[in-house]
Formats: sequence, C-alpha cells, structure tokens
Amino acid sequence: MPSGHARFALLFLVAGCTGEPSSAPPVDAGPPPEFRVEAPSAWTPALTDYAAQTAHPRLTVGAGPASVPVVRVLNDLPCGECFRLERLTQTAGVRAWAVHAGGVLGAQYGVTALLEAFGYRYFHPTDPVTPWTIDLDVADPSVFGPQSNPEQRLRGVQLHTLHPIESLDLWTPGDAQLARARAVIDWLVKNRGNYLQVVALDDIVHHADVADAWRPHVQAIAAYAHRRGVRVGVGIQLFGTSNLQHAFDLLDQPSDPDPRGTMRGRLHTVLDGVGWDVVNLSFGEFSGTTPDTFIARVNDARAVLAELAPGVEMSATVHVGNSPSLRVNYQGQSLLYYFLVQFADASIIPWIHTVMYFPLDGPADGAYQHADFHEHRDYLLARLRAGQRAAYFPESAYWVAFDDSVPAYLPVYLRSRYDDLAGIRAAARAGSFADLSEHMLFSSGWEWGYWQTDAAVLRMGYHLPTRWGAPLEDFFAPWGDAGRAVAQQVERLGDVQYDALVTHALAPYLAGREAVIDVGETMGIIAQPTRPQFADVAAMDAAHRATFEHDVAAPLRQLADDTAAVLQAVEASGADLSDPWLGEVRDGVAVDVARARFAAVAWEAAVTFGAGDRAAANALLAQLPGLRDQGLEVVRRRHGSLHWPDAGRLLQRGRNPTLYQHGYLYYANSLCFWERERIQLLRLVTGATDAVPACVL
Repeated sequence: MPSGHARFALLFLVAGCTGEPSSAPPVDAGPPPEFRVEAPSAWTPALTDYAAQTAHPRLTVGAGPASVPVVRVLNDLPCGECFRLERLTQTAGVRAWAVHAGGVLGAQYGVTALLEAFGYRYFHPTDPVTPWTIDLDVADPSVFGPQSNPEQRLRGVQLHTLHPIESLDLWTPGDAQLARARAVIDWLVKNRGNYLQVVALDDIVHHADVADAWRPHVQAIAAYAHRRGVRVGVGIQLFGTSNLQHAFDLLDQPSDPDPRGTMRGRLHTVLDGVGWDVVNLSFGEFSGTTPDTFIARVNDARAVLAELAPGVEMSATVHVGNSPSLRVNYQGQSLLYYFLVQFADASIIPWIHTVMYFPLDGPADGAYQHADFHEHRDYLLARLRAGQRAAYFPESAYWVAFDDSVPAYLPVYLRSRYDDLAGIRAAARAGSFADLSEHMLFSSGWEWGYWQTDAAVLRMGYHLPTRWGAPLEDFFAPWGDAGRAVAQQVERLGDVQYDALVTHALAPYLAGREAVIDVGETMGIIAQPTRPQFADVAAMDAAHRATFEHDVAAPLRQLADDTAAVLQAVEASGADLSDPWLGEVRDGVAVDVARARFAAVAWEAAVTFGAGDRAAANALLAQLPGLRDQGLEVVRRRHGSLHWPDAGRLLQRGRNPTLYQHGYLYYANSLCFWERERIQLLRLVTGATDAVPACVL
C-alpha cells in the first residue's frame, strides 16, 4: 500500500488488507470497519454500551453480518478482571478471535486489548483517535496466549469537581453532560480502570431545585457505571470550618450540638437513591480541630453512613500540610493532624495523599511546608506491612497556578507516579509483605497532555512495566517509527524535568504565582513551593546573588536548553505534527521551552539589576514580551484544537457551582502568570507604575 494513501484502509479491512506504519496522515476511505461481538447474555448490556461509545471500529453486539470479523467473548476464566486473547481459525474466510474472561470488566479489557493490538487507541474520553494503521493479522505472542491479571484491586481516578475542569459535567445536569459522563466512564474502562469518584459540591445543600435536577443526573451516571462494572464514589468534607472551596460538608461547625442528626440530614441529600459504592471523607486544608473532636466526629460520620447505607464503604483522605497549626500531640505521639484517622473506626480505609509531581520517596521542595513526604510513605508502608488496607492517592495535575493553568506540559508527573509504584513494590518485596493493591489518582484536567498521565497510570495499576516510558511507546506505536521517536522524547523530557524541577528544586520558578498565594504566604498558609520575589533577589548581597545565580538562574537556562533539544528532536522525528496527537506533544514541549526561557531571562534580570547593571537588566527585560508572544502563539494553536467539545467551559469566565468562575485554562489562555511576572519586574527595574495582574478567581 503506498505510503500516505488510504492509510487505515477502512474499505479493505474485511477483505484482508493491512497497513504499514507511516508518518503520513490517515485518509478517510469510508466508514469505520465493523466487527461482530458474540458474548454471554449477562455481559451483553455492558458490551452494547461499550460498542455505542466506540467510534473506531464499529462493533455490533449479538446478531450481525456473518461476513465480518467476529470476536467471541467467553466466560471461562476464574477471575473477574482477567482476560486472555486467542486467534481462532478462519471459517469461510472470516477472521475470528476469542476473548477469554471471567467477569464483565475482564471482557471489556480483553476486547480493548484486542482492538489495541490491531492498532486502535483510546486516549481521551471525548476525542476518538483516528487510527493510522490497522493490522488484523497481528500475531504478537506477548498479546495472544498469556493471561493478563490485574496487579491492583483498585485502579481509580478522582475527578476533582471542586475545580472547573472538564469532568464538572459529571456533577452538572444536562443531556450533553450525561453523554460526556458516559464517555468518561468508557475511557476509564478502556484504560483498565475500575473505580470513578467525583467530589460533591454544596449547591445541592443550599438549593432544593438544584438537588432535584442533580439527583437523576448522578443516578443515571451511577447506573451506567455499574452496568459497565465500574464502582463509583463521592468525596465529601467533614467540617465546613475547613472548607475553603464550595465543597459539600457534613457539619458547619465541629461543635454541632447534634452532630449525628445534622450528618444524617446532609447524607440523605447526597446518598438517597444514587447508588454510591464509596464515600470518601476529607478534612480540608490548612486548619483543623482538637484530636478528640476530630476522632469523635469521624466516628460519627462512619456510624451514620453505616446506618443509612450499610453496604457503602468509607475511606478518608490523609492530606498533607506541615504547618505548626497542623501538628498535634496525641497518645504521646507528635503527628500531622490528618494522621488522626488511624485512631478512628478501623473500617475506614486511609487514602494517603501527596501533591503535585513530587514523589512519595524524594524531595517535596516545601510543598505544603514538607521537605519530603516520608511520614506519608512510612504510614502507607506500615499499613501494608501489617496487612491492613490503604490506598495511595497522588496527583496527576495540581492546577491553580502550578501546571496546566500556567500552562506547562509535564510528563514528570508520569515519571514520579511510576517511581512511586515501583518504590512501594521494591519496599514490599524487601520487607516480604504484600504490595500496594489500591491506587487512586487525583485528576485536575486532561488538556496539554495531562490525559497521558491518567491513562498511563491506570494501566500501570493493571500491570506495572519495567520502565516508566513504556506506556508512552505503546500509546504512539501505531504511528510507527516516528511515533516511537516522539514517545522517547516525551520520556527524555520527563527525566529532564525531574532533574530540574524535583532534584534541583526549580519547581517554583516554572510555576505561576497568583495574588492569593503571595498573601497566603505572609499568613503562613503555604501550598506551592515558595520562591523569593524579584525585589528580594535584587536586594541580595553579592555572595547571595552569586549563590542564586549558581542554584537557580544558570539551571533555568540549562533547563531551557535541554527542553529546546527535546523540541528539536520531536520536530526532526519525521512525525506528521499536523496530526492532533503528535501535534499536541510538539505544542506541549514548545510551551515548556518558552516558559523556561522566560523564567531564565526574568530571574537573570533580577540578579543583574541587583548587581547594579541597569542597562543589562533593561536589555533582559526587553526580551520578555517576545518570549511571552512565543508562548501565546503556541497557546492559541493548542487552544484551537482542544479535545473537550465544550471549549468555552475551559477557556472562558462563566457561572458554575465551583468557587472559580472561570475554566481551568482561563489564565493559561492569556498567559496571565507570565504577564504578572513581567510587570513585577518592569516595576522593579524601571520604576513603572503599571498595575500587576492578580490572576485569581
């Protein structure tokens, strides 16, 4: 088949044509190919839903044309989420395969694995991948024959609906929102997940009409998830006094005179008729109550949940926060406030949380005032060592002013999440105790390539590969050598970022800072790693300026150069960067180059100004508008090709039930954080009086 002509050979698949990998774009040669799926009647509803969500290829479940390839799904394995693929002998020239499974999820995982072996990919919930090359004759012995078994029992994602991200549609009613919610559940299944959680908002408490519209919406989502074999959960907060966002909470005050009565009323609102499988209890950030009150109220919540919904599991988030106000003494121990969960009802499963891309075992650079997360790691390993349940609950994006809202493309998240899982496994083997079996991702958006982390980490929970870049190579394998070359550069970038942002603590210089972060820092409320102001650097003496130049300014320049080398390699890979998925990688790396250069120049200008060389400082300052414009050019290109169908929800201001009346990419769209830094530096170097953008709310 000539390269670039009818690349996915849609009209010829049934006749037996196959394609070879190419960097040329696919050509739409007709309708997608069709497969007939035969399955046990008990699994037909789930597989029918699966087929309805699958744009490529067309799947007919049950009766269908006898002349099309057939996938026979067999219920003959003993484990519900296992599968095994088999090539069957052709009958009358019709190709056939078997998917051996033992449960409805295993059946869907197996069908997905088969389609992926042919060359299909399922990256994003609402943006189907048009295949570049399809090979129905694939006979890879690693795909056909061995049984695939899940390595973790819980592989889930919390869609952090307290933020105005794509998945807020799972909370807000509407026909379009329900359709997109179903697509999200389908995406979760196709990436080997089995649990989905949303975070409850307080609009259903304060507005009866909102609750009346909300309930059938989430009932429909839960019913659909259950039909697909997916468990669903809801996150709620315990105390309103610790609720800094519009979260649903059980008590306005810890001192409520009738805590169980109040909880009972609130839980009826969020529970009745929905069908949640899990309620996740969290405790806010930055403030708490006394240990005895905390433990008593947590136990009250557990008791009321058991009364109202006996089969619903309760978990509790063990958050981060190392401020003096969040360290408590209890039973002779000094510990973080959130660790008091261990003294509450033993049936509550701790979900041990870490933030941003910082690893469980490594530097945290002052995030939430933690030098590292060793206490969280020790607690998690202690639970595993004792044979007790515990989930690890890290993040795949932080939002606010840290990553995708800057914007930044950060495969370092995937590197750190892999290191976490591999490190826990190594510790378990060394200590001869069971490995981690429950893993949750805290997800805050999918654009700018963040879908890669969520999809890859879900798959890592099913089977942990030998290296962190392996899922990326699998993602882009259908694009042939060019796709593999791009995947290798993404892996290279993740390693470059880990060295610069984690090991050498440059994270705060690539992140943005909004006005609230600056004000909070003066009050001792710290979330993101801290950094000096430009004026602080300029005011340093010569010795401290030299140290700053060595530790920050020079490494920022090196990061910019290293990232530019990755971009150059992506552009030289032979990949067709007009393809939406390869182009997304190029745009992500390109915005990282512009951001690193902008940061390097800005902080060098502060150092130079502090040394008294105003002319050099002004010359550096003059470079910033051009670097900002480079970033804006990339942003406009990327934001013209967003995956989510409702771009306005992501990019614009608009009323929604969260605290933030704008989409999570609103400030990324204008590079507000960059412009804020430019004007701060302009005021310092030239004495200008331009207003500094707040970039908040």
